[in-house]
Amino acid sequence: MTILILLWFFVLIVPGIIKTFSYAQVYFVLKDHPNYSASKAIKESKKLMKSFKWKFFLLNLSFGGFC
Repeated sequence: MTILILLWFFVLIVPGIIKTFSYAQVYFVLKDHPNYSASKAIKESKKLMKSFKWKFFLLNLSFGGFC
């Protein structure tokens, strides 16, 4: 996951941030399904976060005291 995030940051900063939000649930997916491979967990995380990246971004801002 870290390697993929770093590769996206090399492309541009904004897509790297978006991909970081896409991969945010990888640890939780692996905790629920320990038999998943890393690539399967990343795909599942991307599927889970498909429509929720903006809400997750706003949630992160609220913890920082910006909202």
